[in-house]
Amino acid sequence: MSTLPSHADRIRDQFTKQAEPFASFRIHSQEESLEWLREELHLSGQERILDAGCGPGLVACHLASHVGQVVGIDATPAMIDKARQRAAQLECENATFIEGSMEQLPVPTAAFDGVVTRYTFHHLLDPSSALSELVRAGKPNGRVVVCDAAPQARCRDAYDAWERVRDPSHTSALTPQELTDLAQRWLRDVTVRSFGLDTDVDALLASSFPEPGGQAWLRQRMLSDVGRNELGMDARLVDGQLRMSFPILIVAGSIPA
Repeated sequence: MSTLPSHADRIRDQFTKQAEPFASFRIHSQEESLEWLREELHLSGQERILDAGCGPGLVACHLASHVGQVVGIDATPAMIDKARQRAAQLECENATFIEGSMEQLPVPTAAFDGVVTRYTFHHLLDPSSALSELVRAGKPNGRVVVCDAAPQARCRDAYDAWERVRDPSHTSALTPQELTDLAQRWLRDVTVRSFGLDTDVDALLASSFPEPGGQAWLRQRMLSDVGRNELGMDARLVDGQLRMSFPILIVAGSIPA
């Protein structure tokens, strides 16, 4: 019997470690990008929303005051614990969190008015199957919003190689064209919004859990990319500080009736 960890094991290991740093790392709570997700859901105030791969509940708690109910699902128990703590601290009484897989959501068909997922697809072995599950969970004409890293095609291999060292649960990021095409296969009236998620490289690496020796390699590789942008993350020095930007895409659309 193999003792090698499965991909699900790698995800659980990484996000158990990241539960606290992910929740406190400032870029994950960037107000403007959270508002873009809310806008794309087309909320009127009474909807029941699913946050798939909810992590520590940042998106769910942001949406809670704008909807009737929000349900967060995540495969990592430590993330669910953080989400529940956050909801209690913010008094989000209409937010609930349960453990479950994005690939097999533990919810009935057509149970939600809208479905959102953020920074999850690059951890999945089969993003298309996951998107079909998000669509299954939503009602006809309901909204589905996917937000994830999306490097340009010319940079994707180098981007993936860097990210797999930083986070062993990373599989592969979809390019903007691939993510848009995927959304258009399942949704109608698809809209696309892109932005750069800017961060200090040293702060990012301090909140990451690569294999031993990985942090030094990651920093040097990013430093060597200044002025070249082979990684697609706009590596640059600002007043002596090494900075980068994750290339993020938001795709949204409506579930066919």
